[in-house]
Amino acid sequence: LSLEQFEAVVGDLKLNITGDVSESGTNTDSDILLSMVSNDISTLGQFNGRALPALPLNIRSKITGNAKDFSFRDLSGSLGNSQVDAAVDVSLTGPKPKITLLAQSKLIDTTQFQSTQDSTETVNKKHSDKDRLIPATDLPLPYLEKADVDINVTINELRLKKNSFSKLLLDTQVQAGALHVREFSFNAPEGTFTAELSVQPTGNKHADVKLDISTSQMYLNLAGLPRDRFADMPHFDIEFHVSGNGSNLQEIAATSNGFKSLKSKGGLWEGVDLSVLDTFILDEIFNLIMPKSKGARNTRLTCAAAFLTIENGKAKTTPALAITTDKITMVSSGTLDLKTEKMHFNFNATPNNA
Repeated sequence: LSLEQFEAVVGDLKLNITGDVSESGTNTDSDILLSMVSNDISTLGQFNGRALPALPLNIRSKITGNAKDFSFRDLSGSLGNSQVDAAVDVSLTGPKPKITLLAQSKLIDTTQFQSTQDSTETVNKKHSDKDRLIPATDLPLPYLEKADVDINVTINELRLKKNSFSKLLLDTQVQAGALHVREFSFNAPEGTFTAELSVQPTGNKHADVKLDISTSQMYLNLAGLPRDRFADMPHFDIEFHVSGNGSNLQEIAATSNGFKSLKSKGGLWEGVDLSVLDTFILDEIFNLIMPKSKGARNTRLTCAAAFLTIENGKAKTTPALAITTDKITMVSSGTLDLKTEKMHFNFNATPNNA
């Protein structure tokens, strides 16, 4: 079968397919060129109830192989400023599908798909939730059994509305029902972030879960400040290493062991609304640290340090959590039971410039 030309048009989107499909004995080999081009995807209507932005789309790929073993080669796509080059191999010859994805991108720009109003609605919904802070979300073990997957993605720059991340790397594998995120790392606006995750099934819908997170001098631009102001903001070193066993997030938290440390030399928090913390707990304490006001809330963090150990689901300050700002010095010690989410903390707060 030879496809000299196949075209389809939907709105401004044009689909074009050319190539050959040849049959040899029991095998069918294909060599097909596919392209999808649109000068303006907004003509396609809406996605998830929202009008698509006016961006050009261009996707091209070469498809080779047969019905049970095929590849997308020279796969390239662009949407506005975003661009990606990839290769995908799919094999259906074994007991389960095997998929390999290798992708590289110079830039992924999501700014035209983000809305400040949407993020606010999400925060408000989270704060009004009456359920426990740690949900009883089941581990996706049945889905991990469906296929063996190997993914390696590198992105030079991921551009969001307020932040821009660089040198993003995702290296993950699903093999025999186990998930291994061998590396997830990126450079934040300032500093670095590195994480590893493993989910190893142990039977009866349970799994051993291990999570390691490290940051070095990291700063997230939550206030959307210009880059020349980054050096004045607080930067954080964080170590979080925990492991547990269970069938859902609550069970894993209840059996977890590990530690968390945090330290910062401080800096100026400008336009960051820390009063969001008092919608959860400690209304009086955090209102003392950050009195409610109508204007922008700026505070100077001079020092922050914390070390917590986690043993069998109980987090304990070792020895304390300490925060010093230009308004108050606070030292706290206590415990948090991750199984019941009950806490017991003592606070010693001393106002500065009293």
